[in-house]
Amino acid sequence: KPNTISEDDKRDIGDHVARKGFNLESHTVVTEDDYVLTYHRLSKKGSGGPDLSRWPIFLQHPLGASSAAWLVPSTEQLAYVLVESGYDVWLGNSRGSRYSIGHKTLNNNGKEYWDFSLHEMAVFDLSAGVDYILKQYSEQMDKLLFVGHSHGAAQALILSTIRPHYQAKLSGVLALAPAVYLTGLSNTSTTDQTTARETIDT
Repeated sequence: KPNTISEDDKRDIGDHVARKGFNLESHTVVTEDDYVLTYHRLSKKGSGGPDLSRWPIFLQHPLGASSAAWLVPSTEQLAYVLVESGYDVWLGNSRGSRYSIGHKTLNNNGKEYWDFSLHEMAVFDLSAGVDYILKQYSEQMDKLLFVGHSHGAAQALILSTIRPHYQAKLSGVLALAPAVYLTGLSNTSTTDQTTARETIDT
């Protein structure tokens, strides 16, 4: 039976999470090239908080999606299961996605804003996210566990290749249905931009 979107799933993601008995914090992360991203941190209402002796877990959505991909439709989604198991769970939002359409100087209606590719998502967005999360731990933690879906997984591979010192900040990379190469597309940059814009409009 195909999945259907309920009225509950159409709510603001924070409201949706709250109705499930969880809290969703919003954190602002600014990249080297001045894109303004929103990261989400998931926790359980009424709990004593995550076990900070464990590696935090960073979940990265696939192309054309957002952090909501890990949060709907039910608490059987991976993010909730990890929180219930005591982990500190963070959810990234790449530039151009629903919750990350800001920039310090560029207007997201302009062509210049959308002049990016998976490379920038990896080298600038992901690196900023990793550093931001680890900074919350001061010197308690110097690594996190990364889980990426499709192009979210590809971002970790790209970052680890272009900036190999980030390998030391990742305790592991779990790649779910990893996608690295796109074939059969005449212009992947245009495709990415169109997908991102359609996501924002929904």
